[in-house]
Amino acid sequence: MANTERKSKKRNFTQCEVEVIVGEVEKRRKMLFGGHSWQTLADGVNAVASQPRTMAEIKKKWSDIKVEAKKRLALHRQSVSATGGGKGTLFSANVIFCCFLNG
Repeated sequence: MANTERKSKKRNFTQCEVEVIVGEVEKRRKMLFGGHSWQTLADGVNAVASQPRTMAEIKKKWSDIKVEAKKRLALHRQSVSATGGGKGTLFSANVIFCCFLNG
């Protein structure tokens, strides 16, 4: 093992960084998912970040955000369709996603 240096663990993404990621992805959805670079988004995140983030880290965080939002939406749908709780209100995915961002 020639490489004995260990990478130090980076801090978790801050709420501000997450909000920038979500906002930038929403603004540039067609461009980002059309095969273009995420560098502009990375520049926006790094402008508010306590540590520089790579495009790979930002893409991973976006993937994690989507997974968590989908889990919350699934749990919400499950609770709405459960028996015995009266009539529930089904929220849209955007409402659940915004709730995720706000904690």
